[in-house]
Amino acid sequence: MSSDLTQWLDYEENGFKLVPLTNIAPDDNFVSGEPDGRRIRVRYFLNEESHRLMGKVWFGPGTQGPPGHVHGGSMAAVLDEAMGGPAWLSGHIVVAAEITISYREMLPLETKCVVEPKVVAVDGSKVRMEAEVKDRDGRVYATGRGLFVTLEPNKFGKMAEDVKDLLGDPSMPSSAASESEETQVDPETFLQPTDFIEAAHPAIVECVAALGIDALSPPQRARRLFEYVRDEIRYEFMAKFGKDEYIASRILAGGKGFCVQKAVLLCALGRAAGIPTALVMSDLRDHTLPEKIVAALGTNTMYHHGLNAFHLNRRWIKVDASLSAGLVAKKGYRLVEFDGDTDALQAATTQAGAPHAEYVCFHGLYADLPFEQMMQAFVRAYASADAAALAEMGLQP
Repeated sequence: MSSDLTQWLDYEENGFKLVPLTNIAPDDNFVSGEPDGRRIRVRYFLNEESHRLMGKVWFGPGTQGPPGHVHGGSMAAVLDEAMGGPAWLSGHIVVAAEITISYREMLPLETKCVVEPKVVAVDGSKVRMEAEVKDRDGRVYATGRGLFVTLEPNKFGKMAEDVKDLLGDPSMPSSAASESEETQVDPETFLQPTDFIEAAHPAIVECVAALGIDALSPPQRARRLFEYVRDEIRYEFMAKFGKDEYIASRILAGGKGFCVQKAVLLCALGRAAGIPTALVMSDLRDHTLPEKIVAALGTNTMYHHGLNAFHLNRRWIKVDASLSAGLVAKKGYRLVEFDGDTDALQAATTQAGAPHAEYVCFHGLYADLPFEQMMQAFVRAYASADAAALAEMGLQP
């Protein structure tokens, strides 16, 4: 192993510190088990400020596939390990359930590469990841997308004890697990426009400009956008089933929407204003629902209730802009107010002290609307709903 290669592999730079990702049975690790071998040599680094993980990789002669070039399976193995890395570092035992690799170019042997994983979405026990293998000039040779799932520690036998010793007990309460997962999400992912979250659409950009928030701090901008969607976009108690009904510009033009639609719009406005903004899907139990609606739905829980999270001051802050000030006053609820610094969620009680909102669970942060997942959740949750009764109450589209 040349001194130049060793120096490059071990060198800590740009705020990244070497981390012992492979301290768990390191000699037997398929990908990283030969740090000085002729196959794959990997070092992982963590930026504690941004919570980003980065790997330096050298593909040696032992990875050859096509003459003079790296076997695609070698790149896939590195992408697999790297995408699981952020979850392991945050104390969660995960395995890959599904991985898709796209090869851009053939990679010459003995190329010094970088692999950069990032969390795309967290959905309960499921973590969706992306990563790419590129050379030091930024040329991308392969990209990976993966679905990882958490397993119980006892599935790993003694290895689970090693995990606890190295990373702490992964069997933490679900709320703590959620916080840990959120710190691994790359905020840059939540600035990009999507087909639903049209952050670059002229109408969305014009709306942000019209609010005159450019000179405000990010928390102040977020607060103003939250109030705009909360109060100016009328709330409808009616889920929608067409994809085009969840497009941000259409929601803005219509001036109304139910919780998920309002969350999609706030997501687009936040990103257009330069604030990393995520969709958050949750299950919300509403103790104030009239009995006839509960009877027709078969439940008082709103499955896949939509809200948002702003990334401000290096942390994610949840906000629920569903209910306008006027509606809250009419119903006797407590107004959800956002100060730019703390979570702004629906209150547990009404103004009279009666039970109101109960967030049963948060499914995770989403960079885009998980439309198919949401539709499937609606079908499962409301399979026994009385369609005729809902239609009679005007609660079916």
